[in-house]
Amino acid sequence: MTVHFHIENGTCLVTLDNPPVNVVGQKVRQGLDDALDEAIAASVDKVIVTGSGEAFAAGADAKEFDGPNRKR
Repeated sequence: MTVHFHIENGTCLVTLDNPPVNVVGQKVRQGLDDALDEAIAASVDKVIVTGSGEAFAAGADAKEFDGPNRKR
């Protein structure tokens, strides 16, 4: 899994976990979308997004730049 989330006491903690630098590719975007859907359903007061390891997120996955657009 590339995104983990935990909801407790009105807070959703979302952790990007895509080693080595938490590049934001399709799987991470889908994980973020899923986490936010759950946070909305739980009516949380706040969402905290963090990265595992030493980086929050290094940016978009350059390997996907020439690929087709992906729609939800």
